[in-house]
Amino acid sequence: MPSLISGFEYDIFISYRHKDNKYDGWVNEFVANLKKELDATLKEDVSIYFDENPLDGLLESHQVDKSLEGKLKCLIFIPVISQTYCDLKSFAWHREFAAFNKMAKEDPFGRDIKVSNGNVTSRILPVRIHDLDTEDKYLLENELGGVLRSIEFVYKSAGVNRPLRSTEDHPQDNLAKTYYRNQINKVANAVKEIITALKVHGHPVREVPKHFISHEPKNKKLRIVIPSLILLALVILAWLFFPSPKKPALAVTHNSIAVLPFTNISNDPEQEYFSDGITEQIISNLAQLKDLKVIARTSVVKYKKTSKTIAEIGKELNVTHILEGSVRKAGDQIRVTAQLIAVNDESHLWAEDFNNTLLTDIFRIQDVVSAKIASTLKNELLPAEREKIKSLKPANPEAYEHYLKAEYIHVNYYFAKFLEEDFRKSEAEFLEAIQLDSNYAMAYAGLANLYDSHASFSYQSHTNFSADETEKYLGLRARCTNKAMALAPQLPMVKLLHYYSFRNYENPNLDSAYKSGKEAYESAPNNSLICHELGQFFDRLGLYDQALNLYGQSMVLNPSSPNEYCALGNIHIKLGNLTAAAEYIKKAQKLDSNSLITLNACVRLNLSKKNYKEVERLVEKMNGINQEIFPFLKALLLAVQGEKEKALKINKTALTYLVLGMKKEAMEKLEQEDHPYLELQNNPILKVLRDDPRFAQVLAKAKVKYESRMKKYPF
Repeated sequence: MPSLISGFEYDIFISYRHKDNKYDGWVNEFVANLKKELDATLKEDVSIYFDENPLDGLLESHQVDKSLEGKLKCLIFIPVISQTYCDLKSFAWHREFAAFNKMAKEDPFGRDIKVSNGNVTSRILPVRIHDLDTEDKYLLENELGGVLRSIEFVYKSAGVNRPLRSTEDHPQDNLAKTYYRNQINKVANAVKEIITALKVHGHPVREVPKHFISHEPKNKKLRIVIPSLILLALVILAWLFFPSPKKPALAVTHNSIAVLPFTNISNDPEQEYFSDGITEQIISNLAQLKDLKVIARTSVVKYKKTSKTIAEIGKELNVTHILEGSVRKAGDQIRVTAQLIAVNDESHLWAEDFNNTLLTDIFRIQDVVSAKIASTLKNELLPAEREKIKSLKPANPEAYEHYLKAEYIHVNYYFAKFLEEDFRKSEAEFLEAIQLDSNYAMAYAGLANLYDSHASFSYQSHTNFSADETEKYLGLRARCTNKAMALAPQLPMVKLLHYYSFRNYENPNLDSAYKSGKEAYESAPNNSLICHELGQFFDRLGLYDQALNLYGQSMVLNPSSPNEYCALGNIHIKLGNLTAAAEYIKKAQKLDSNSLITLNACVRLNLSKKNYKEVERLVEKMNGINQEIFPFLKALLLAVQGEKEKALKINKTALTYLVLGMKKEAMEKLEQEDHPYLELQNNPILKVLRDDPRFAQVLAKAKVKYESRMKKYPF
């Protein structure tokens, strides 16, 4: 039976993992009941595509994409979201869900449509049968470009995570208080609403901005109804002056890869930097491949010397392929082995040995490995991508060695504890690389990044860093950035450095930072560092929805980094979502409980909960790692301990006054400080000040700034 609207094959497409139908035929029963409910809801008969046969009559000689293309051309797509559905390697995800999402955005109606009451809904109508892991939820929301809004068929009880049955033994015990028949009716009514809108109204809308969490003001009076014509004018103006290119979704690509740390099999453990450097270089090369998701280095480093199987690693990182290898270096002689493995069956797709090669050949080896992977995964290096890879290489192999040492020290030592001696060692190696090759763009970029880390850390931790010294390192960063820009302006890392030059903390150029940050993101949307850094930009502006979206993308690309979970947790603290914050910070603790960034997030969470004893323990632990770090935390510790004068001598902020119980002084300080609107409105630490009449004035000013920034910096 054809679709109710000409030009479409089916009215409804049901997508699911076949393994979710094996146990009790839940999906079969759902489809049968939905058909009955639709018959009782709609006057016309609707056509449903439901593949009961996993093979669907497709032979090896058939083109799967072309065979599915017609069936996917439907009005409504219903994915049955389960614990197994959110899997980049699954057929249902990349051939159905991601494919329909892309197709619907490009057809005449668009994916998101206006319904009769003026609201916007999606033609993707998720039916959820399990509670989801955080990572799976982010994959879905990243693909959808917004909050997951699903009709739930989940039976909730302590220790239970299963689908709601059509006939429950004890329905009253379901903590969700949902009944199967009611949920089926909701699906049918939603289908009716969408079909009616498509037939009668049929007006496409622009893609809804990504919002991982909705933060509606608790005071409904704050929500002003804007006349439709003014709203339309604002939308048109925003579209004209701030064009938003279609962003490649992280989960669209079928091909994804993790490059495991190459094993150092040299007799000299000091050569570790070299094997790590080769790993990083290959990751950088592969990141230039179109439609290939490459897991960040910080998420694969934990698999160094691991005993886990390829299948286990692939599942943890959610990738389809693994590259592993080894390096032996002795003098100027190197030996490199590499092999590409498919995660699903652990088959070796390609392997090669490079024996007794000179150090000067290391760049050729990296190119060969990248090209072989590209060829095997059916990707093709475009001329622009080849040019980017070429820009990563120095002319002098010795310069390359010093660059690798500098990066190794920066990432593994300085960024871990921020000790001055590690900063100096890394700086010296970068300078030596530049001395040997004055046109080595990546060496300038690496040194600029080091200077940025040094100046930024000093500012954020409030160390005894004079204004002159801060200016000195920001000036050095600018010089190195300008040189890198002149040598290789197309490199994503160089574009990111250009963004750094505008987002200075004391005197940021917000307009230029926004423009350059977006350019960096658009040049490499699958770069976790760029996602994280741009997330920080929106975070500092108090535009938390945009920040959550970008941090979430970074987390998907860099799932083993505690920093991403801490960033997400810190925003939820500001928004008063302490349960969600605790969940993210707990994940960060599992990854690295001694990280200063993790400990800092734990301090913030316990402050919000007023667990001052735990705050005291955590701050002392942080000071034990680095006594020069975060002096304002020392003030906080003294405040917790009741040492008023000592605390205020170090740090006089609203927070310090609040911990000391000095509400009047805290309010005065709050009037002077710049706090984001959403944080003022929701952060539990500030709750004691909200009854003060002056607080309403502070909140009103912050709201004006927030609304202005929302319009000025869309994402």
